[in-house]
Amino acid sequence: QLRVSVEAVPKVELGADSLICVGTTRLLQTGPQPTGTIYRWQDGRNSAEYAATKPGVYAVEVTNLAGCQQWLL
Repeated sequence: QLRVSVEAVPKVELGADSLICVGTTRLLQTGPQPTGTIYRWQDGRNSAEYAATKPGVYAVEVTNLAGCQQWLL
């Protein structure tokens, strides 16, 4: 007998493109995720939030406990 379960892909929203003024910070957040979720930002950081302090392209990969991933730019 084989049991198969279906897990949802993490839902991640970083918001619309925005501007950062010199000397300020924009806090990027992935939105609420279940306990045990793994985060990987473009520079390898692994927190649920990222403090953007300069212009650039920011991306995050979110992986839930089932191994389902969502990559968002």
